[in-house]
Amino acid sequence: MVTRKRFLTRPLGIAGSVALLVGGLSGCAPAAASTPLASSAHPPITITVWTLQLAKFAPYIRHVIAGFEKTHRVHVSWVDVPGNQIVNKYLATYAANQAPDLINIGGTELYSMYKDFKPLNGILTKAQINEFPGATIAPLIINHEIYSIPYYGAGTAIPMIYNMALLKKAGITTLPTTQYQFNQDGAKLHHADPTAYWSTSGVEPLSYATGGPIATPTLLENGIPILTLNLKKAAFDTPKAVALLNQYRKWYNEGVFDPDSITPVHETALFVQGAIATYNEGMTSALQSSWGPIKANLRVGPPILGSTGKYMANPPFSFSVSKTSKYPKLAAELAMAFETVPAQLAFHNATNGGVGPITNAAIRDKAFYRFPAGEALQARSALLQNEYLSHGVSMSPTLHGSIPTYPHENHINVILQKYWNAAVLGQMPAKQALDTAAQQIDALLGK
Repeated sequence: MVTRKRFLTRPLGIAGSVALLVGGLSGCAPAAASTPLASSAHPPITITVWTLQLAKFAPYIRHVIAGFEKTHRVHVSWVDVPGNQIVNKYLATYAANQAPDLINIGGTELYSMYKDFKPLNGILTKAQINEFPGATIAPLIINHEIYSIPYYGAGTAIPMIYNMALLKKAGITTLPTTQYQFNQDGAKLHHADPTAYWSTSGVEPLSYATGGPIATPTLLENGIPILTLNLKKAAFDTPKAVALLNQYRKWYNEGVFDPDSITPVHETALFVQGAIATYNEGMTSALQSSWGPIKANLRVGPPILGSTGKYMANPPFSFSVSKTSKYPKLAAELAMAFETVPAQLAFHNATNGGVGPITNAAIRDKAFYRFPAGEALQARSALLQNEYLSHGVSMSPTLHGSIPTYPHENHINVILQKYWNAAVLGQMPAKQALDTAAQQIDALLGK
């Protein structure tokens, strides 16, 4: 288990999440529309775009929009929407045939709303599609159609950052690549220094389980599906899952995970203080102003894999074109205006390095790696260009390809996390925990 993970979420993952990548944007008021073009005998076409909790970055967004208005002789109306409102707000406007032409969404929204968006295969050119690494495009393909344009926060593969001063106390010089090696090293570290832990807790507060459960991705990354192919029953109550959960219970007892972090904690503070030895690179924006004396001891390591040897195919935040748009080509071109290297760099700088490059051209630009977390960001960006990442473990609960959000997803994640926690904490045997969770999920799906 590698710190806190994200599954079918709006990030907080990322690889990727808005809260982790750009920080503290909830509750932003809707942004004002950009200045319209000068009046003429023929008023310009208006393209409406919604962004997801990005009002804090209004100067950057308005600059991109102004350039697009000038080159395309159109007017762009921009509205920023709080994350907890965007689905209902979009569905209401879609039903009234007043939906925005372009909408910025996360993975959960895409998989639940894709039928309301236009497929982009025939709108984007092959050259435009090829601007993105396969690992960022693959999670946005549903039934062989591209339904969204990558924007930021691709979380397919996340390198780890290590405090080597702590690792050296335990004689650890080779960085792990698998979950098993990762947690075995954690046990070794805590044995050498009982005041230090490898990572945050091996259990997850249930309040977090709908946004980023530990149990769900851990099972999937080890080849254990959550549901049967027909989505009618639980599929994780198997001997393989019991053995995996017992292993995590053993690691918990061996001091791999900081027991004080069962309740919500500031992971950045624990890492900077030297209380934990590892840090999820997907959260480096939180480190930019607080590296402290550990900066000289940091080393970037590879992402951690489960027994499948593959990565979770997590989607980036992206732009989708509404099926009701009268100007789908213009809407797609507006999305691509945010993908130019100068536009990406402006967003990167506005977030103090928290948002990294997402196109191949930007990934090659060294200007993106000048912030303190640059080494970690560069390692992550390079990983996006490895083609094999586009064939990672599916986010589908059946391991059989990307599908729309499955029934009762959040409730299922909470049930599974509840009994995963109970087993890790020794409150019930692993088999009993998984059997009980499966029974409750089967009852839920049978309703």
